Amino acid sequence: MGWLIIYHGVHVSINGYVYSACTALLELENPQIEIARLPYPLFQPEEVWELKGEVNNVCCPTGTVVFDDVLYVYYGAADERIGCASMSLSQLLKELMHNKK
Repeated sequence: MGWLIIYHGVHVSINGYVYSACTALLELENPQIEIARLPYPLFQPEEVWELKGEVNNVCCPTGTVVFDDVLYVYYGAADERIGCASMSLSQLLKELMHNKK
């Protein structure tokens, strides 16, 4: 299908910068070509330990692993903790395909 990338994005809010996990799908044979990108964060700071810390409002993805159809995304939270979010890989790919470029 392609290269699934999980990366951090940043936007400015009334509370300062917010760092969120984002995702895109790149063409397999030519990863310079973007196939799809979610128009919203995959996940963003919501829990107290993600909102307040050394650096506030941070969910910065750092690694992934897939078991069966479950994608686990490990991330830094507020530069003080490590979190893990999980989701259905097939559902994520389906959602991405609804947001083709």
